[in-house]
Amino acid sequence: MVLTAIDQIVSEWRPLCVILSAYLLGNYFQLRRIARFHCRIDEFRDSMNKGFDDLHDLLKSEIKRVEERLEPLEHPIVRQS
Repeated sequence: MVLTAIDQIVSEWRPLCVILSAYLLGNYFQLRRIARFHCRIDEFRDSMNKGFDDLHDLLKSEIKRVEERLEPLEHPIVRQS
């Protein structure tokens, strides 16, 4: 008698347990996927920042080189004949 009551309860709750476990498992894997996606975005952002820093350094060095080439033109050597 007690065993049949337990069997009836288990048979009623079994579909809910399956659905709930599938939902929790799907949610777990979805959150892992989102976390991996955020990690990839952070890596991409870091590589872009490094590229911009390299470009900034290149432009600074080129501007410095041009200024060094223009400096003698600002103060020309006047030769007396």
